[in-house]
Amino acid sequence: MIWESVAWVAVAVAAIPLVDLIEVPLESRWPKVWPAVRGLAPWLIGLGPSYLALVSGAVLARSFGLYGRGGAIGWALSVLLCASVLAATWALRERLAGLTSGRDLIPALLDEPRWALYRAAGVLWLGAWGLLIGFFVGTIEWALRTRPRLAASRGDRTTWLSLIQLALSSLLFALTGNFWLTWTSQAAGWYILRPDDRSLGEGP
Repeated sequence: MIWESVAWVAVAVAAIPLVDLIEVPLESRWPKVWPAVRGLAPWLIGLGPSYLALVSGAVLARSFGLYGRGGAIGWALSVLLCASVLAATWALRERLAGLTSGRDLIPALLDEPRWALYRAAGVLWLGAWGLLIGFFVGTIEWALRTRPRLAASRGDRTTWLSLIQLALSSLLFALTGNFWLTWTSQAAGWYILRPDDRSLGEGP
């Protein structure tokens, strides 16, 4: 099980830079087909490795956060915690305005299942310390994805948005142990902070 989880984590981390690497040659070879494939890529990368790791038993559904923590009371407390975070986000929305302007909702939410995979695999490897391992692996993924843009956009907050989301996701999951509430909180937070002139686009 451990080596299977390592394999799925490796696939998830490598998938994004691999798509970027093969995009130019494949687009030039199949210019009519590639745009459709490229549109599916975020969904396949975001959901594929996590789903296959779960159904193959490489990671545990409980470590993934599918069941939450603490039964009905745990769910209730987690809902209150997430609601408090969203209330704080709403109160600070003017100061945080524009933070999501460089990214659309769908790609942002497709990060969450991969991060849950990293955490679940980390728990399998190192127990409770696995949550930190999950954050560390997610940071490596973020660096591989954004490395080409970092040098040219140090002053652009949107370049760091995914890392901020990863940190918030890790914190919420550490407190709630609930994938569904963590994911929903990310979606609701994005919606609160969204610029009024943007739609729920599906760009990368």
